[in-house]
Amino acid sequence: MESVLPRIGRSLRRHLTAPPLSWRTRLIIWGFLVAYLALELASALGMFGETTAGVGRDGFAEVAVVGLLIVLASISAPAGTLLMFAFAFGTVADWYPMNFAMGFVFIAACLTRTATWGFTAFSAVLYLGWAAAVLLTGHPIAVVLVSFFLVLLGTTIGWYFRAHDARVRRIVEDLDRQAEIREEAVVAERRRIASEMHDVVAHGMTVVAMQCSVLETLDEPEARRSVQRTIREAAGQSLVDLRRLLVALHGSQRSDGADAPDGGEGLDALRRFGERLEEGGYTVRLRLEVPEDLQRSLELTVLRVVQESVTNILKHGPGEGEVVLEVVAEDGEVRVEVSSPIREQEAGRNTTGAGMGLAGMEERLRVFEGTLGWGPADGRWLVSATLPLRGRG
Repeated sequence: MESVLPRIGRSLRRHLTAPPLSWRTRLIIWGFLVAYLALELASALGMFGETTAGVGRDGFAEVAVVGLLIVLASISAPAGTLLMFAFAFGTVADWYPMNFAMGFVFIAACLTRTATWGFTAFSAVLYLGWAAAVLLTGHPIAVVLVSFFLVLLGTTIGWYFRAHDARVRRIVEDLDRQAEIREEAVVAERRRIASEMHDVVAHGMTVVAMQCSVLETLDEPEARRSVQRTIREAAGQSLVDLRRLLVALHGSQRSDGADAPDGGEGLDALRRFGERLEEGGYTVRLRLEVPEDLQRSLELTVLRVVQESVTNILKHGPGEGEVVLEVVAEDGEVRVEVSSPIREQEAGRNTTGAGMGLAGMEERLRVFEGTLGWGPADGRWLVSATLPLRGRG
Protein backbone atom coordinates (compact mmCIF):
# COMPACT_ATOMS: atom_id res chain seq x y z
CA MET A 1 0.00 0.00 0.00
CA GLU A 2 2.86 2.32 0.82
CA SER A 3 4.34 1.83 -2.66
CA VAL A 4 1.00 2.38 -4.44
CA LEU A 5 0.14 5.74 -2.85
CA PRO A 6 3.39 7.47 -3.85
CA ARG A 7 2.89 6.27 -7.44
CA ILE A 8 -0.65 7.63 -7.45
CA GLY A 9 0.60 10.92 -6.02
CA ARG A 10 3.31 11.22 -8.67
CA SER A 11 0.79 10.43 -11.40
CA LEU A 12 -1.63 13.10 -10.14
CA ARG A 13 1.14 15.68 -9.91
CA ARG A 14 2.22 14.86 -13.43
CA HIS A 15 -1.28 15.24 -14.82
CA LEU A 16 -2.02 18.42 -12.86
CA THR A 17 1.25 20.08 -13.81
CA ALA A 18 1.35 21.67 -17.24
CA PRO A 19 3.73 24.22 -18.76
CA PRO A 20 2.24 27.73 -18.77
CA LEU A 21 1.02 29.42 -21.89
CA SER A 22 3.15 32.14 -23.40
CA TRP A 23 2.39 35.74 -22.49
CA ARG A 24 1.37 36.45 -26.08
CA THR A 25 -1.26 33.70 -25.97
CA ARG A 26 -2.51 34.87 -22.58
CA LEU A 27 -2.88 38.45 -23.79
CA ILE A 28 -4.92 37.26 -26.78
CA ILE A 29 -7.26 35.28 -24.50
CA TRP A 30 -7.58 38.12 -22.00
CA GLY A 31 -8.19 40.66 -24.75
CA PHE A 32 -11.03 38.57 -26.15
CA LEU A 33 -12.54 38.21 -22.67
CA VAL A 34 -12.38 41.97 -22.07
CA ALA A 35 -14.18 42.61 -25.35
CA TYR A 36 -16.78 39.94 -24.58
CA LEU A 37 -17.37 41.27 -21.05
CA ALA A 38 -17.71 44.79 -22.46
CA LEU A 39 -20.48 43.62 -24.77
CA GLU A 40 -22.25 41.82 -21.91
CA LEU A 41 -21.92 44.88 -19.69
CA ALA A 42 -23.39 47.08 -22.41
CA SER A 43 -26.32 44.67 -22.71
CA ALA A 44 -26.79 44.64 -18.91
CA LEU A 45 -26.97 48.44 -18.89
CA GLY A 46 -29.64 48.42 -21.60
CA MET A 47 -27.47 50.04 -24.25
CA PHE A 48 -29.01 47.67 -26.81
CA GLY A 49 -32.58 48.31 -25.62
CA GLU A 50 -34.58 47.95 -22.42
CA THR A 51 -35.82 44.52 -23.43
CA THR A 52 -32.32 43.03 -23.06
CA ALA A 53 -31.41 44.78 -19.80
CA GLY A 54 -32.82 42.15 -17.44
CA VAL A 55 -31.42 39.24 -19.36
CA GLY A 56 -28.14 41.10 -19.79
CA ARG A 57 -27.66 41.60 -16.05
CA ASP A 58 -28.04 37.89 -15.40
CA GLY A 59 -25.88 36.96 -18.38
CA PHE A 60 -23.12 39.38 -17.40
CA ALA A 61 -22.74 37.75 -13.98
CA GLU A 62 -22.49 34.31 -15.56
CA VAL A 63 -20.04 35.43 -18.24
CA ALA A 64 -17.89 37.21 -15.62
CA VAL A 65 -17.56 34.00 -13.57
CA VAL A 66 -16.77 31.92 -16.66
CA GLY A 67 -14.26 34.59 -17.74
CA LEU A 68 -12.42 34.32 -14.42
CA LEU A 69 -12.26 30.56 -14.84
CA ILE A 70 -10.83 30.99 -18.33
CA VAL A 71 -8.20 33.38 -16.93
CA LEU A 72 -7.29 30.71 -14.36
CA ALA A 73 -7.12 28.07 -17.11
CA SER A 74 -4.73 30.29 -19.11
CA ILE A 75 -2.41 30.29 -16.08
CA SER A 76 -2.91 26.64 -15.04
CA ALA A 77 -4.89 24.59 -17.53
CA PRO A 78 -5.67 21.59 -15.24
CA ALA A 79 -6.77 23.74 -12.27
CA GLY A 80 -8.92 26.01 -14.44
CA THR A 81 -10.48 23.03 -16.19
CA LEU A 82 -11.46 21.27 -12.97
CA LEU A 83 -13.07 24.44 -11.55
CA MET A 84 -14.83 25.12 -14.85
CA PHE A 85 -16.50 21.70 -14.86
CA ALA A 86 -17.31 21.97 -11.15
CA PHE A 87 -19.23 25.22 -11.79
CA ALA A 88 -20.74 23.86 -15.01
CA PHE A 89 -22.18 20.79 -13.26
CA GLY A 90 -23.32 22.80 -10.24
CA THR A 91 -25.21 25.44 -12.23
CA VAL A 92 -26.43 23.43 -15.22
CA ALA A 93 -30.04 23.69 -14.00
CA ASP A 94 -29.92 27.41 -13.11
CA TRP A 95 -27.51 29.09 -15.55
CA TYR A 96 -27.62 29.27 -19.29
CA PRO A 97 -25.31 26.42 -20.48
CA MET A 98 -24.22 28.35 -23.57
CA ASN A 99 -22.06 30.60 -21.36
CA PHE A 100 -20.02 27.53 -20.34
CA ALA A 101 -20.01 26.32 -23.93
CA MET A 102 -18.35 29.58 -24.98
CA GLY A 103 -15.71 28.99 -22.32
CA PHE A 104 -15.05 25.43 -23.47
CA VAL A 105 -13.36 26.67 -26.65
CA PHE A 106 -10.62 28.30 -24.56
CA ILE A 107 -10.44 25.41 -22.11
CA ALA A 108 -10.02 22.88 -24.94
CA ALA A 109 -7.31 25.00 -26.57
CA CYS A 110 -5.37 25.40 -23.30
CA LEU A 111 -5.64 21.70 -22.47
CA THR A 112 -4.63 20.42 -25.90
CA ARG A 113 -1.65 22.74 -26.07
CA THR A 114 -0.16 22.25 -22.59
CA ALA A 115 -1.74 19.44 -20.54
CA THR A 116 -0.94 15.73 -20.65
CA TRP A 117 -2.96 13.59 -23.02
CA GLY A 118 -4.27 11.59 -20.07
CA PHE A 119 -5.75 14.67 -18.37
CA THR A 120 -7.12 15.89 -21.71
CA ALA A 121 -8.92 12.55 -22.17
CA PHE A 122 -10.27 12.83 -18.60
CA SER A 123 -11.59 16.31 -19.46
CA ALA A 124 -13.29 14.90 -22.55
CA VAL A 125 -15.14 12.42 -20.31
CA LEU A 126 -16.22 15.30 -18.05
CA TYR A 127 -17.46 17.21 -21.08
CA LEU A 128 -19.58 14.25 -22.21
CA GLY A 129 -21.04 14.06 -18.70
CA TRP A 130 -21.83 17.79 -18.79
CA ALA A 131 -23.49 17.41 -22.22
CA ALA A 132 -25.66 14.56 -20.88
CA ALA A 133 -26.62 16.70 -17.84
CA VAL A 134 -27.61 19.57 -20.17
CA LEU A 135 -29.97 17.31 -22.10
CA LEU A 136 -31.40 15.72 -18.95
CA THR A 137 -32.25 19.14 -17.47
CA GLY A 138 -34.38 20.02 -20.49
CA HIS A 139 -32.06 22.34 -22.42
CA PRO A 140 -32.29 22.16 -26.20
CA ILE A 141 -29.96 19.84 -28.08
CA ALA A 142 -28.69 22.84 -30.05
CA VAL A 143 -26.73 23.90 -26.95
CA VAL A 144 -24.85 20.58 -26.96
CA LEU A 145 -24.24 20.71 -30.72
CA VAL A 146 -22.88 24.26 -30.56
CA SER A 147 -20.73 23.41 -27.53
CA PHE A 148 -19.39 20.33 -29.33
CA PHE A 149 -18.40 22.48 -32.29
CA LEU A 150 -16.68 24.97 -29.97
CA VAL A 151 -14.80 22.20 -28.15
CA LEU A 152 -13.69 20.78 -31.51
CA LEU A 153 -12.56 24.24 -32.62
CA GLY A 154 -10.58 24.80 -29.42
CA THR A 155 -9.00 21.35 -29.66
CA THR A 156 -7.92 22.01 -33.24
CA ILE A 157 -6.37 25.36 -32.30
CA GLY A 158 -4.53 23.85 -29.32
CA TRP A 159 -3.30 20.87 -31.33
CA TYR A 160 -1.97 23.15 -34.07
CA PHE A 161 0.03 25.26 -31.64
CA ARG A 162 1.24 22.18 -29.78
CA ALA A 163 2.49 20.65 -33.03
CA HIS A 164 4.07 23.99 -33.96
CA ASP A 165 5.88 24.16 -30.60
CA ALA A 166 7.11 20.57 -31.08
CA ARG A 167 8.46 21.43 -34.53
CA VAL A 168 10.24 24.47 -33.15
CA ARG A 169 11.77 22.38 -30.35
CA ARG A 170 12.96 19.77 -32.85
CA ILE A 171 14.54 22.47 -35.02
CA VAL A 172 16.28 23.99 -32.01
CA GLU A 173 17.50 20.56 -30.86
CA ASP A 174 18.76 19.78 -34.37
CA LEU A 175 20.62 23.09 -34.51
CA ASP A 176 22.14 22.46 -31.09
CA ARG A 177 23.12 18.94 -32.13
CA GLN A 178 24.68 20.23 -35.36
CA ALA A 179 26.58 22.87 -33.39
CA GLU A 180 27.89 20.14 -31.06
CA ILE A 181 28.90 18.00 -34.03
CA ARG A 182 30.71 20.95 -35.62
CA GLU A 183 32.46 21.70 -32.34
CA GLU A 184 33.50 18.07 -31.95
CA ALA A 185 34.76 18.06 -35.54
CA VAL A 186 36.80 21.20 -34.88
CA VAL A 187 38.29 19.69 -31.70
CA ALA A 188 39.07 16.43 -33.52
CA GLU A 189 40.70 18.33 -36.38
CA ARG A 190 42.79 20.36 -33.94
CA ARG A 191 43.94 17.16 -32.27
CA ARG A 192 44.77 15.63 -35.63
CA ILE A 193 46.76 18.69 -36.65
CA ALA A 194 48.56 18.70 -33.29
CA SER A 195 49.40 15.00 -33.72
CA GLU A 196 50.63 15.55 -37.28
CA MET A 197 52.72 18.56 -36.21
CA HIS A 198 54.25 16.49 -33.43
CA ASP A 199 55.03 13.63 -35.82
CA VAL A 200 56.54 15.96 -38.39
CA VAL A 201 58.53 18.30 -36.15
CA ALA A 202 59.58 16.28 -33.10
CA HIS A 203 61.81 13.76 -34.87
CA GLY A 204 63.70 16.25 -37.04
CA MET A 205 64.16 18.80 -34.27
CA THR A 206 65.39 16.11 -31.86
CA VAL A 207 68.03 15.04 -34.36
CA VAL A 208 69.06 18.65 -35.00
CA ALA A 209 69.31 19.46 -31.26
CA MET A 210 71.37 16.37 -30.48
CA GLN A 211 73.72 16.82 -33.42
CA CYS A 212 74.23 20.47 -32.49
CA SER A 213 75.30 19.33 -29.03
CA VAL A 214 77.70 16.83 -30.60
CA LEU A 215 79.02 19.49 -32.96
CA GLU A 216 80.18 21.63 -30.04
CA THR A 217 82.51 18.85 -28.85
CA LEU A 218 84.16 18.04 -32.18
CA ASP A 219 87.40 19.52 -33.45
CA GLU A 220 88.15 17.28 -36.46
CA PRO A 221 86.99 18.96 -39.69
CA GLU A 222 85.74 15.73 -41.27
CA ALA A 223 83.68 14.77 -38.23
CA ARG A 224 82.24 18.28 -38.02
CA ARG A 225 81.30 18.15 -41.71
CA SER A 226 79.55 14.81 -41.18
CA VAL A 227 77.52 16.17 -38.28
CA GLN A 228 76.70 19.35 -40.20
CA ARG A 229 75.51 17.22 -43.11
CA THR A 230 73.24 15.27 -40.74
CA ILE A 231 71.82 18.52 -39.32
CA ARG A 232 71.22 19.88 -42.81
CA GLU A 233 69.45 16.69 -43.94
CA ALA A 234 67.28 16.55 -40.80
CA ALA A 235 66.32 20.20 -41.09
CA GLY A 236 65.62 19.85 -44.81
CA GLN A 237 63.45 16.78 -44.26
CA SER A 238 61.52 18.58 -41.51
CA LEU A 239 60.81 21.39 -43.96
CA VAL A 240 59.58 18.88 -46.55
CA ASP A 241 57.34 17.25 -43.98
CA LEU A 242 55.96 20.60 -42.85
CA ARG A 243 55.29 21.60 -46.46
CA ARG A 244 53.49 18.31 -47.05
CA LEU A 245 51.33 18.87 -43.95
CA LEU A 246 50.45 22.44 -44.96
CA VAL A 247 49.56 21.26 -48.47
CA ALA A 248 47.25 18.63 -46.99
CA LEU A 249 45.61 21.18 -44.68
CA HIS A 250 45.00 23.52 -47.62
CA GLY A 251 43.36 20.69 -49.54
CA SER A 252 45.87 20.75 -52.39
CA GLN A 253 46.50 17.64 -54.47
CA ARG A 254 50.21 18.41 -54.84
CA SER A 255 52.51 15.95 -53.11
CA ASP A 256 55.70 18.04 -53.33
CA GLY A 257 57.57 14.89 -54.21
CA ALA A 258 57.35 13.28 -50.79
CA ASP A 259 54.57 11.19 -49.33
CA ALA A 260 56.39 9.32 -46.61
CA PRO A 261 58.11 10.46 -43.45
CA ASP A 262 61.82 11.15 -43.81
CA GLY A 263 61.57 11.32 -47.58
CA GLY A 264 61.84 7.55 -48.06
CA GLU A 265 59.60 4.72 -49.10
CA GLY A 266 58.97 1.62 -47.02
CA LEU A 267 62.14 -0.25 -46.08
CA ASP A 268 64.41 2.62 -47.15
CA ALA A 269 62.76 4.95 -44.64
CA LEU A 270 63.05 2.32 -41.90
CA ARG A 271 66.74 1.83 -42.63
CA ARG A 272 67.19 5.59 -42.49
CA PHE A 273 65.76 5.57 -38.97
CA GLY A 274 68.35 2.96 -38.07
CA GLU A 275 71.08 5.21 -39.43
CA ARG A 276 69.82 8.06 -37.28
CA LEU A 277 70.15 5.87 -34.20
CA GLU A 278 73.68 4.83 -35.17
CA GLU A 279 74.61 8.47 -35.62
CA GLY A 280 73.26 9.04 -32.10
CA GLY A 281 75.70 6.49 -30.65
CA TYR A 282 73.62 3.29 -30.66
CA THR A 283 74.21 -0.04 -32.33
CA VAL A 284 71.15 -1.11 -34.28
CA ARG A 285 69.87 -4.59 -35.09
CA LEU A 286 67.29 -4.45 -37.86
CA ARG A 287 64.80 -7.08 -38.91
CA LEU A 288 62.62 -5.85 -41.76
CA GLU A 289 60.23 -8.32 -43.38
CA VAL A 290 57.35 -6.39 -44.94
CA PRO A 291 55.82 -6.86 -48.38
CA GLU A 292 56.52 -4.24 -51.02
CA ASP A 293 52.82 -3.91 -51.84
CA LEU A 294 51.85 -3.01 -48.25
CA GLN A 295 48.78 -0.82 -48.14
CA ARG A 296 49.94 2.80 -48.28
CA SER A 297 47.99 3.96 -45.23
CA LEU A 298 49.35 1.03 -43.18
CA GLU A 299 52.88 1.75 -44.37
CA LEU A 300 52.66 5.39 -43.28
CA THR A 301 51.31 4.33 -39.88
CA VAL A 302 54.18 1.86 -39.39
CA LEU A 303 56.69 4.56 -40.32
CA ARG A 304 55.10 6.98 -37.86
CA VAL A 305 55.29 4.44 -35.03
CA VAL A 306 58.98 3.77 -35.74
CA GLN A 307 59.67 7.49 -36.14
CA GLU A 308 58.09 8.28 -32.78
CA SER A 309 60.02 5.46 -31.10
CA VAL A 310 63.32 6.62 -32.60
CA THR A 311 62.62 10.21 -31.54
CA ASN A 312 61.97 9.10 -27.96
CA ILE A 313 65.14 6.98 -27.91
CA LEU A 314 67.26 9.91 -29.13
CA LYS A 315 65.57 12.26 -26.69
CA HIS A 316 65.39 10.10 -23.54
CA GLY A 317 67.81 7.20 -24.06
CA PRO A 318 71.30 6.82 -22.54
CA GLY A 319 73.03 7.52 -25.88
CA GLU A 320 74.60 4.05 -26.15
CA GLY A 321 73.66 0.41 -26.24
CA GLU A 322 71.79 -1.82 -28.66
CA VAL A 323 68.46 -0.95 -30.23
CA VAL A 324 66.42 -3.75 -31.75
CA LEU A 325 64.05 -2.62 -34.49
CA GLU A 326 61.75 -5.24 -36.00
CA VAL A 327 59.00 -4.74 -38.56
CA VAL A 328 57.60 -8.11 -39.59
CA ALA A 329 54.51 -9.11 -41.54
CA GLU A 330 53.24 -12.55 -40.51
CA ASP A 331 50.02 -14.35 -39.58
CA GLY A 332 47.88 -11.69 -41.30
CA GLU A 333 49.30 -8.72 -39.39
CA VAL A 334 52.21 -6.31 -39.29
CA ARG A 335 54.13 -6.40 -36.01
CA VAL A 336 56.39 -3.53 -35.00
CA GLU A 337 58.76 -3.83 -32.02
CA VAL A 338 61.37 -1.30 -30.96
CA SER A 339 63.46 -2.29 -27.92
CA SER A 340 66.00 0.14 -26.48
CA PRO A 341 68.13 0.55 -23.36
CA ILE A 342 66.94 2.70 -20.48
CA ARG A 343 68.94 5.06 -18.33
CA GLU A 344 69.49 3.72 -14.83
CA GLN A 345 67.54 6.56 -13.21
CA GLU A 346 64.62 5.86 -15.58
CA ALA A 347 64.46 2.10 -15.03
CA GLY A 348 61.77 2.27 -12.36
CA ARG A 349 59.45 4.57 -14.27
CA ASN A 350 56.37 3.35 -16.13
CA THR A 351 56.50 5.98 -18.86
CA THR A 352 59.35 7.66 -20.67
CA GLY A 353 58.51 10.20 -23.33
CA ALA A 354 55.09 8.62 -23.72
CA GLY A 355 53.16 11.84 -23.94
CA MET A 356 51.40 13.30 -26.96
CA GLY A 357 53.46 11.22 -29.41
CA LEU A 358 52.72 7.65 -28.40
CA ALA A 359 49.30 8.47 -26.95
CA GLY A 360 48.34 10.13 -30.23
CA MET A 361 49.81 7.21 -32.15
CA GLU A 362 47.58 4.86 -30.19
CA GLU A 363 44.53 6.72 -31.51
CA ARG A 364 45.94 6.49 -35.04
CA LEU A 365 46.30 2.70 -34.74
CA ARG A 366 42.72 2.30 -33.57
CA VAL A 367 41.61 3.50 -37.00
CA PHE A 368 43.18 0.34 -38.43
CA GLU A 369 41.91 -1.88 -35.60
CA GLY A 370 45.49 -2.09 -34.38
CA THR A 371 47.04 -1.93 -30.90
CA LEU A 372 49.97 -0.07 -29.40
CA GLY A 373 51.78 -0.73 -26.15
CA TRP A 374 54.82 0.73 -24.45
CA GLY A 375 56.67 0.33 -21.18
CA PRO A 376 59.63 -1.31 -19.42
CA ALA A 377 60.32 -4.95 -20.30
CA ASP A 378 63.31 -6.95 -18.97
CA GLY A 379 65.25 -3.81 -18.10
CA ARG A 380 64.66 -2.23 -21.50
CA TRP A 381 62.06 0.06 -23.02
CA LEU A 382 59.74 -1.70 -25.46
CA VAL A 383 57.31 -0.19 -27.93
CA SER A 384 55.15 -2.77 -29.70
CA ALA A 385 52.39 -2.33 -32.25
CA THR A 386 50.26 -4.66 -34.31
CA LEU A 387 48.27 -3.79 -37.42
CA PRO A 388 46.02 -6.24 -39.29
CA LEU A 389 46.94 -6.41 -42.96
CA ARG A 390 43.27 -6.09 -43.87
CA GLY A 391 42.55 -3.29 -41.38
CA ARG A 392 40.41 -0.35 -42.24
CA GLY A 393 42.00 2.60 -43.94
